[in-house]
Amino acid sequence: MNQDPVFEFSEHFDITFLLDLYQNDIDYALDIFEFTLSHYPTALAELQVSVLENDWQNAAVFAHRLKADIRGLGLTQQGNKLGQLHNLIIVENGKDIAAINKLCHEIQFSLLSTVPIVCDEINRMKLYLDTYPPKIWNY
Repeated sequence: MNQDPVFEFSEHFDITFLLDLYQNDIDYALDIFEFTLSHYPTALAELQVSVLENDWQNAAVFAHRLKADIRGLGLTQQGNKLGQLHNLIIVENGKDIAAINKLCHEIQFSLLSTVPIVCDEINRMKLYLDTYPPKIWNY
């Protein structure tokens, strides 16, 4: 039987999570990856400014929003760190400013270093879709 191969996410991502999330709908995954990549560097900058200004309300909003976006990329470890940051801000009421600044810096470095990896994955998805376009069923 002649079946198209299944797209395989690279080892840089939480493969099991992405397979469950996207159910091999690579066209949808590509849309999410492109959208998230176009927004998360700006959201990271806004998060950093909010943390530096001790604006905990906005920092919590940006951390929470980024956590959801980053998890959609299968970057589970970074998503978990954003969850930790959100908890430090909300649960601890921003009391440990040094820990918040340190974690924010780690998150920023980690996520900015993933930009080329995410770009590569986007290019791999585009190549896959060019080779094996989604089938459109006519009923």
